[in-house]
Amino acid sequence: MSTLAEKIFDNMYRNPSESPVPFTETQLETKRMYEDVFAKMLTDPDLEDKEIINYMQNEYGKSLSQAYRDFNTIQHVLGNVKNASREWDLYTVKKMLKESYALAKKNGETKNMVMTADKLGKYTKLDQAAPDVTDYEKIIPPSWEPSADPTLLNIPDVPQTQRELSEYKRKLRHKYLRTNIVDAEIVDDEPNG
Repeated sequence: MSTLAEKIFDNMYRNPSESPVPFTETQLETKRMYEDVFAKMLTDPDLEDKEIINYMQNEYGKSLSQAYRDFNTIQHVLGNVKNASREWDLYTVKKMLKESYALAKKNGETKNMVMTADKLGKYTKLDQAAPDVTDYEKIIPPSWEPSADPTLLNIPDVPQTQRELSEYKRKLRHKYLRTNIVDAEIVDDEPNG
C-alpha cells in the first residue's frame, strides 16, 4: 500500500484541520473519495465490484485503471465486506426466525412453532454434532537443530578438502555444462591508500 493510502487511512473521517499530518488539495480529494467509497461499500455490501468501479469513474472522473487501483487499495483496508455481510445476514435471519417463533407462540400455533424452531436449528447448524476442538497445548513442534553437515541431506561423497571440492566442481561442470568454465576471481575494488 502506498504511503498516501496509509496517510489517508490513518486519518480516515478525521477533519483535515485536526489531522496531525497536512494534506494537499489533491490528497484531500482522494481522501474524500476513499471515505465515500468506503462508506458506500459498508452500507451496501452486496454491491458488485464493477458497480463500485463505475461509481468512481462517474462520480470522481477516474479512469478505469485508476479506479481499479483505488478500489484495490480500499478493499485492502476494508477487508472482505462480503464476510461481514454474511454475518449480518445470519443475524437478520436468526432475528426473523425468533420473531416468527414468538408470533406463532403468541397465536398458539404449535405446528408453526415447531417448524420455526426446526429451521432455526438447521440454520444455526445446531442439528449437527459439534466439531472436535483441537487441544493446541498438546501439539509439540518438531525439534530442529541447525547443522552444516550436508550428509544429513543424503548428499553422497561430500568433499572435505579444498582439493576435493575443486575436483567435485570440475566433475559437475563436465557432467552438466560440457564446456570449460573458469571460476571467477575475487577482485578488490577498493582503491589502495
